[in-house]
Amino acid sequence: MLRITVKFKNYSYIYAHAPTEEKSERKKYQFYERLYRMHKQCPSYDIKIILGNMNAKVGKEIWTGIAVGTCGLHDESYDYGTCLMNYAVHQRMVIGGTLFPHRNIHKGTLQGPDDRTINQIDHIMIDQLHRSNLLDVRSYRGANADSGHYLVIARLKCHIAQRYKQKIPKDPLKYNKERLGINEVKQDC
Repeated sequence: MLRITVKFKNYSYIYAHAPTEEKSERKKYQFYERLYRMHKQCPSYDIKIILGNMNAKVGKEIWTGIAVGTCGLHDESYDYGTCLMNYAVHQRMVIGGTLFPHRNIHKGTLQGPDDRTINQIDHIMIDQLHRSNLLDVRSYRGANADSGHYLVIARLKCHIAQRYKQKIPKDPLKYNKERLGINEVKQDC
């Protein structure tokens, strides 16, 4: 977990590496339990971003919790993808790689051992409240990362709080000149 404090908003980044689908249900449950605890440790006013290898193939299904978009690489979610979408819905997050329309070569994040299969298993998630901060998510295949995974980049914008200027009244202050003629008012001045 990394927390970056800036002048107007704070960012909490959580890097996660999920177990593969072949692992036991107990290991998967422990992973999501630990991710949940890390997520709850972040202050509620922070912009929370979860990123990393989630080992989850997220499909283009329509969900009521609005956790995913319809621009993912895969047509249907597998078991672990459904777990990730459930987590995102319950934590009020969106999965960024499924929101932006790109060509399929810019959606895939892992090349399979046969050099033909490409999967989208690395994801970046952000709070739904701060969804407008996420401008784009895509993978870059040409980066030399010494791995079968492609580099995934998210473009974010930071909303800066506005400074409100002091309002100046349109009419200057008006004085009641007639009251100055009263002796009691003259003595108070």
